[in-house]
Amino acid sequence: MVDIKMLHFVGHKPWNLKSNFVATQNNLTQIKFIQLWYKEYIDFLKHSHLKHIYLLNK
Repeated sequence: MVDIKMLHFVGHKPWNLKSNFVATQNNLTQIKFIQLWYKEYIDFLKHSHLKHIYLLNK
């Protein structure tokens, strides 16, 4: 079974740090959305890299 997650941002993109710095000064709620995106992104990286390492050691 494959779990799929999709997070779509209509406004400032989480990976665009310069625009997010400005956006979060006026809208602190944006910080929570950015935090959610980075959490999911880091989880994805961990799982994809761990899977790759596991396949290399087989």
